[in-house]
Amino acid sequence: SLIIAIALIMVSANIAAEWSQGTLRNLLVREPGRLRWLSGKMLALLLGVFVSLALTLVISATFVIAVAQSQGISTAAWTSPEGIHIFLSFFGNEALCLAGISFLGLLIAVLVRSTGAAVGIALAYVLVPEGLIAVVWPEGSEWLPVRVFNYVVGATVPSVGPTPPQGYPAALGVSLLWMAGFVAVSAVVFRRQDVKA
Repeated sequence: SLIIAIALIMVSANIAAEWSQGTLRNLLVREPGRLRWLSGKMLALLLGVFVSLALTLVISATFVIAVAQSQGISTAAWTSPEGIHIFLSFFGNEALCLAGISFLGLLIAVLVRSTGAAVGIALAYVLVPEGLIAVVWPEGSEWLPVRVFNYVVGATVPSVGPTPPQGYPAALGVSLLWMAGFVAVSAVVFRRQDVKA
C-alpha cells in the first residue's frame, strides 16, 4: 500500500542521508553514544510516522462520515462503540505494521549507507522479492516480513489487508520477532561501522 511505501522511503532516506550528506561523523563527535543517537533518531522518525498515520486516519474518517451522511448512508454502526473499537484496533495494527516497515528501512539504511541505494533497495524489496517468493513457495511466503506486517492489519479489517492464514496471534508474534531482528542487526552493524565521512 501507499502508506507502507511512504513510511519506508521516509525512514530509509532520512537515516541513510546522514552518511550521504556527511553529517554522521559530526553528529557522533557531539554524541559519542552511537546507539543512543540511533535510538533517538529512530524514535523521532517513528513519531513522525505515527502522527502522519493518525492525521491520515482521522481526516479520512471524518471525510467519509460527512460524505456518507450527505448521501443518506447511515453511519450509526461506524460511530457505535463496536465501530470505534474496530477503528482503534485498526489504528493499533496499522501502527504496528508501519513500525515494522520503519525498522526494515532502518536496517537497509544502516547496511547500504547511501540515500539512493537505501530507497531503491527498500522499494525493490517490498515490490518484487516477496511477490516472487509467494509464487514459488506460497506457504513460506506467509512468514516474510512485509506480508506478516500486512496480515496484522488485515486481521482487523480484511478489506485493507489479507487475513492472516496463520492466525492473528502467530502473525503478531512473528511481526514482533522480525522487528526485534531488524533492530538487533541494525544496532550491531551501526555500532561497529567505521564512520569516515
